[in-house]
Amino acid sequence: MSRQEFYEKTLTSQEIADDIKKWEKSFNVIDETKDITANLNNLLVKYDLKGKKIHDANIVASMIKFSIPLLFTFNIRDFQAFEEIQIMELQPESDPESGSESINNHADIKTES
Repeated sequence: MSRQEFYEKTLTSQEIADDIKKWEKSFNVIDETKDITANLNNLLVKYDLKGKKIHDANIVASMIKFSIPLLFTFNIRDFQAFEEIQIMELQPESDPESGSESINNHADIKTES
């Protein structure tokens, strides 16, 4: 939401923080546990991960811990290597009047397995 290469209009840090507070009311936010750390360590070794890939692996490690098989994402490339999960690619919806894409409206979903 703050990376210009992905979004036409990026949000400020304050807007992102405000959105997170709103989302916390609608979603269960989980804390890292020893089990998640163990899952992460297993994934690091299995896939020989380094750098930013570790953050993606931490998401997958949490999914494994809580038996969440499906990830919705705009960036499937970062998760394609993980055979432990299934991926659904979110597609920004195009605005026919402006020609721009929006993620604020519902997104089309494309399956990636």
